[in-house]
Amino acid sequence: MVGVTTYLVTNIGISLVGYIYMAIALQTLAKRTNTPNGWLAWIPILNIVLIANIARMHWWPVLLIIPFIGTQFIQTQSIVILLIVLVTTITILLYFLTFWERIFVRLGRSKWWVILFILPLGGFLAMGVAAWGKDKSVSHQ
Repeated sequence: MVGVTTYLVTNIGISLVGYIYMAIALQTLAKRTNTPNGWLAWIPILNIVLIANIARMHWWPVLLIIPFIGTQFIQTQSIVILLIVLVTTITILLYFLTFWERIFVRLGRSKWWVILFILPLGGFLAMGVAAWGKDKSVSHQ
């Protein structure tokens, strides 16, 4: 029982540290780019809307998360449900990478930084570079 408790506390602690880091990085990015409502970085799902706003893209692709979340509660092995989950997951991933590609371009950095998001823990490094990296040319438009 002690092992399970230690495991849960460790996972919750690491997740919380990662979430706080991400929120601070997003809030810093919003401030650097003069994007309003930087506080959205702290609210799950709405932080994705903030990412879209920083990237100067529409926020509506965030709505693709709805069928993804809904299918997680269905206890069936239907191939249709599995295909919906697969297509939705790939679509969300592509939008996420596009959002970040636009953010890096807006910051005057290479869009190839987006590749880090595919690697384990690489997203944290990429967010840090975007938020606290040396200024190149931040587009405030």
